[in-house]
Amino acid sequence: FIHLDRDIDFIGRPALEAIVATGGPRRRVAGLFIDATSLPRARDPWPVTVDGALVGQATSAAVSPARNTGVALAMLDIAATEPGTACSVVTPVGVLDAAVGPLPFDPL
Repeated sequence: FIHLDRDIDFIGRPALEAIVATGGPRRRVAGLFIDATSLPRARDPWPVTVDGALVGQATSAAVSPARNTGVALAMLDIAATEPGTACSVVTPVGVLDAAVGPLPFDPL
Protein backbone atom coordinates (compact mmCIF):
# COMPACT_ATOMS: atom_id res chain seq x y z
CA PHE A 1 0.00 0.00 0.00
CA ILE A 2 3.00 2.25 0.46
CA HIS A 3 5.56 3.03 -2.21
CA LEU A 4 8.87 4.05 -0.70
CA ASP A 5 10.16 5.13 -4.12
CA ARG A 6 8.02 8.28 -3.96
CA ASP A 7 9.28 11.42 -2.23
CA ILE A 8 6.46 11.61 0.31
CA ASP A 9 7.12 12.04 4.01
CA PHE A 10 4.83 10.25 6.49
CA ILE A 11 4.87 8.97 10.06
CA GLY A 12 6.63 5.62 10.18
CA ARG A 13 8.65 6.06 6.98
CA PRO A 14 12.03 5.62 8.77
CA ALA A 15 10.78 2.40 10.39
CA LEU A 16 9.56 1.01 7.04
CA GLU A 17 12.82 1.96 5.34
CA ALA A 18 14.73 0.09 8.07
CA ILE A 19 12.58 -3.01 7.52
CA VAL A 20 13.22 -2.90 3.76
CA ALA A 21 16.96 -2.38 4.33
CA THR A 22 17.14 -5.58 6.40
CA GLY A 23 15.43 -7.76 3.79
CA GLY A 24 11.79 -6.76 4.09
CA PRO A 25 8.96 -8.08 6.22
CA ARG A 26 9.19 -11.65 7.52
CA ARG A 27 5.44 -12.23 7.95
CA ARG A 28 2.32 -11.60 5.90
CA VAL A 29 -1.43 -11.77 6.43
CA ALA A 30 -2.93 -14.82 4.73
CA GLY A 31 -6.30 -16.51 4.52
CA LEU A 32 -6.89 -20.06 5.75
CA PHE A 33 -9.52 -22.59 4.83
CA ILE A 34 -10.02 -24.81 7.88
CA ASP A 35 -11.49 -28.28 7.54
CA ALA A 36 -14.39 -27.70 9.97
CA THR A 37 -18.12 -27.07 9.91
CA SER A 38 -18.08 -25.48 13.37
CA LEU A 39 -15.40 -23.55 15.21
CA PRO A 40 -15.09 -22.20 18.74
CA ARG A 41 -14.59 -18.49 19.35
CA ALA A 42 -10.99 -17.42 18.75
CA ARG A 43 -10.50 -15.53 22.00
CA ASP A 44 -6.73 -15.94 21.72
CA PRO A 45 -4.60 -16.51 18.59
CA TRP A 46 -4.40 -20.12 17.41
CA PRO A 47 -0.96 -21.50 16.47
CA VAL A 48 -0.53 -22.49 12.82
CA THR A 49 2.01 -25.17 11.87
CA VAL A 50 3.40 -26.59 8.65
CA ASP A 51 4.98 -30.04 8.94
CA GLY A 52 5.03 -29.61 12.71
CA ALA A 53 6.92 -26.29 12.65
CA LEU A 54 5.24 -23.16 14.01
CA VAL A 55 4.77 -20.67 11.14
CA GLY A 56 2.35 -18.17 12.68
CA GLN A 57 -1.05 -17.75 14.22
CA ALA A 58 -4.68 -17.46 13.20
CA THR A 59 -6.09 -14.28 14.67
CA SER A 60 -9.77 -14.67 13.78
CA ALA A 61 -11.94 -17.47 12.47
CA ALA A 62 -15.51 -18.25 11.52
CA VAL A 63 -17.49 -20.78 9.55
CA SER A 64 -18.42 -19.61 6.08
CA PRO A 65 -22.00 -20.65 5.33
CA ALA A 66 -21.38 -20.18 1.60
CA ARG A 67 -18.34 -22.48 1.64
CA ASN A 68 -19.51 -24.76 4.46
CA THR A 69 -16.01 -24.69 5.92
CA GLY A 70 -13.97 -22.64 8.34
CA VAL A 71 -12.14 -19.53 7.21
CA ALA A 72 -9.57 -17.52 9.13
CA LEU A 73 -7.14 -14.66 8.91
CA ALA A 74 -3.61 -15.54 9.94
CA MET A 75 -0.23 -13.87 10.27
CA LEU A 76 2.27 -16.32 8.77
CA ASP A 77 5.92 -16.52 7.85
CA ILE A 78 6.16 -15.41 4.21
CA ALA A 79 7.44 -18.84 3.14
CA ALA A 80 4.13 -20.36 4.32
CA THR A 81 1.78 -17.95 2.52
CA GLU A 82 1.62 -19.63 -0.89
CA PRO A 83 -2.05 -20.49 -1.61
CA GLY A 84 -2.58 -24.23 -1.29
CA THR A 85 0.06 -24.73 1.41
CA ALA A 86 -1.18 -27.46 3.76
CA CYS A 87 -1.08 -26.54 7.44
CA SER A 88 -2.63 -27.34 10.80
CA VAL A 89 -4.40 -24.98 13.18
CA VAL A 90 -4.28 -25.69 16.92
CA THR A 91 -7.72 -24.74 18.25
CA PRO A 92 -9.29 -25.17 21.69
CA VAL A 93 -11.15 -28.22 20.30
CA GLY A 94 -8.05 -29.84 18.81
CA VAL A 95 -5.75 -29.69 15.81
CA LEU A 96 -7.58 -29.10 12.51
CA ASP A 97 -6.30 -29.49 8.96
CA ALA A 98 -6.23 -26.32 6.89
CA ALA A 99 -4.84 -24.82 3.70
CA VAL A 100 -3.65 -21.33 2.88
CA GLY A 101 -6.04 -19.48 0.59
CA PRO A 102 -5.89 -16.19 -1.29
CA LEU A 103 -7.00 -12.89 0.20
CA PRO A 104 -9.45 -11.50 -0.30
CA PHE A 105 -11.29 -14.82 -0.21
CA ASP A 106 -12.48 -15.59 -3.72
CA PRO A 107 -16.23 -15.16 -4.15
CA LEU A 108 -18.14 -18.30 -4.97
